[in-house]
Amino acid sequence: MIEAVGKNIIIKPVFKEKSGVLILTNESDKPLAWEIVSMGDDVKGLSIGDKLTLAPYGMHDITYKGEKYYVCQLENVLAKNVL
Repeated sequence: MIEAVGKNIIIKPVFKEKSGVLILTNESDKPLAWEIVSMGDDVKGLSIGDKLTLAPYGMHDITYKGEKYYVCQLENVLAKNVL
């Protein structure tokens, strides 16, 4: 698995909540929430699987084993568990 370092967080967009509530209709829509996949040792107060609302800038996309992920810094997190 890919691992974040420092204050970086690896996230993926949330397209459907476990409760069945549809968050987005397709991957071209702007994600409303992101799920933490990995985070660096310097990230405190968050956990793997938390849902986040992020600032709309400062993310970098990466592809790992055919799946698209994004990397953001802790400073870009606006809220957690909002959905």
